[in-house]
Amino acid sequence: MRRISEIILLIYLTSAAVRDIKSKTVALYPALIMAGAGVLRRLIPAFCVDTLLSCFTGTLPGIFLLTVAWITRQEVGYGDGIVLLIIGLYLGFSAGTGIFLTALLLLAPVSLFYIIFRKAGRRKKLPFIPFLLAGYILWLTFNLF
Repeated sequence: MRRISEIILLIYLTSAAVRDIKSKTVALYPALIMAGAGVLRRLIPAFCVDTLLSCFTGTLPGIFLLTVAWITRQEVGYGDGIVLLIIGLYLGFSAGTGIFLTALLLLAPVSLFYIIFRKAGRRKKLPFIPFLLAGYILWLTFNLF
């Protein structure tokens, strides 16, 4: 069941990354469906306090990014926070945090490239979900072994 959830999350992240690259938006309804499915996936097998706590702590990286989006008046998009929240619902706090930090590490050289070669100014907006997808793929790769 775990591998099926990972594949479903991979498909969702891939489609969200393509949409983020093309239109710099995140579709709300698929995100809500994925979030609901993530909660159900966690709660149905064993409904207990530990599971509820795990669901809540898994959302903390996404809540952090949503808070940053609100504080910066959406310099970081709300959609990025919602997608990270979904990742946390499916995988938990440590995996969500690891994927988030990996995405930031992958984004840094790309941003540096744009700055050094003057391809963009300070206001350049880069899509973040493709980097979350890359972080998730790296997480999947390292969890296989």
